[in-house]
Amino acid sequence: IGNSQWMDQHHVLEKLNVQAQMCIVNNSDEFVLEALNDFEKIPVLVNELLVLDAWKQKVLPEIFDELAEKNNVKTYFVLYNEALLIGLLEKAFFHVHIMKGAGECLIDLADYCYRRLMFLCQPDLSQKIADSVNEGRQIDIKATSSIDHSKALFNQRLEVDFGVAMSAISLVRSMSESADELPLGVMSRLMDENGTFSDQFAGWGREGLGIHSCSGSWI
Repeated sequence: IGNSQWMDQHHVLEKLNVQAQMCIVNNSDEFVLEALNDFEKIPVLVNELLVLDAWKQKVLPEIFDELAEKNNVKTYFVLYNEALLIGLLEKAFFHVHIMKGAGECLIDLADYCYRRLMFLCQPDLSQKIADSVNEGRQIDIKATSSIDHSKALFNQRLEVDFGVAMSAISLVRSMSESADELPLGVMSRLMDENGTFSDQFAGWGREGLGIHSCSGSWI
């Protein structure tokens, strides 16, 4: 993760995500999503998402301060890659036939979504987001030398994680609505082990801050 080949893949994913969004906005042929399905790339996206999640949980905490000081921009690309991956899956899963193409890896994706949604249950999350927004507004008037790089990277990760969690809600809803056509293990994960959290989190947003989702952005 983070080497030159990985960065090339990141840029390709970014272009695919933008093109897929343009097709949806213009109500045109969604050839990007259909190509992902035809060439059986949905399981690849899910696998990449799970690998990145494992890296963030197991590796990033060990090297966080070093990366913040030396490779802040590249580290943000790595964090943002999770948003690109889940954004593509979110768009693709509006089509049941594409979702079915993910096969058994939907079980692992359901577990991933559960972990992302548990992020939203932090009791102090609203305060963390408020502090992050305020610090972001102040950063332009600070001298570069006085910026706490670790804190800046923490705020960037918080912003990405929040957006990813919002997309996870959308994935859960898509999987719940098409449960009859998905592997039995998927709904077992969503309902038996993790609970029916799709209804619990429906409509959740940054109400406390007056910020709401608009095409993947927050305003």
